[in-house]
Amino acid sequence: MNSSDQKRTLLIETNMFKVDSKILKESIVNPNVPFRVRGILQRAGFKNQNGRIYPKEVLVREAQRYNDTFIKEKRALGELDHAQSEIVNLKNVSHNIVEMHWEGDELIGTVEVLTTPSGNILRELFRNNVNVGISSRALGSLNKVNEDTSIVGDDLNSYIYLHDFITDQESIEASRGNALLRLDWELGLVEIPDKVKEKLRTLRDVVGKSDWMNREQYEASKSHFMAAITEITELVAEDEQLSASLIYYDKRYQEVPTLPHEKIDRVGKVE
Repeated sequence: MNSSDQKRTLLIETNMFKVDSKILKESIVNPNVPFRVRGILQRAGFKNQNGRIYPKEVLVREAQRYNDTFIKEKRALGELDHAQSEIVNLKNVSHNIVEMHWEGDELIGTVEVLTTPSGNILRELFRNNVNVGISSRALGSLNKVNEDTSIVGDDLNSYIYLHDFITDQESIEASRGNALLRLDWELGLVEIPDKVKEKLRTLRDVVGKSDWMNREQYEASKSHFMAAITEITELVAEDEQLSASLIYYDKRYQEVPTLPHEKIDRVGKVE
């Protein structure tokens, strides 16, 4: 069935916004320049926590349209917490996207945090290393591949595209979902030896059964992550063949997930 024959729906996605530490540091140490952060807005060809895959050619087209329509006109505004409608509420505006570009299959965005009441809260969240999610929305149809996977159609429309920073339940669920997707990806790599996959399967089972809204269950998952990283590192150090097959296993894949609610008490609850 063609996308034109499908019913379009509002697609809302949430991803953890991994901030470029170098850009963040520059913004903190130099108060005379706009406070800016940079991170991943969207991924192409990657199954997200909602089971959706966005084809790269569709995202490239819509990112360009969003750039031409909103970013160049300096009106790519977003709110802190979920927008209540497709129209940005200027009283709640916290940031403006000033640039987007592609790095491989990742759409990277530079975000300027504004000196508005909501922007001031968001700035303090970043200053205190609080992990926040970024929520986006657009209209589009879905082509179902199987029970768990859909491909976004080529009728995706970014004209109502919004990027809002959030620190609520969806952000936490997105963090857990991304951790599971990462583990599934690693388990599917043929170069990963069985010894390591045993550790990853155990970790995946723990994360899959846990509720990260529950602080105790989250802490247990985090402890398992740290233990698994230590055990895998020790295996690699003891076995040259393992070391050769796990060159990819650098710091990028050793990050322990953190939750927004883990540090948010430092700066107060966002209303």
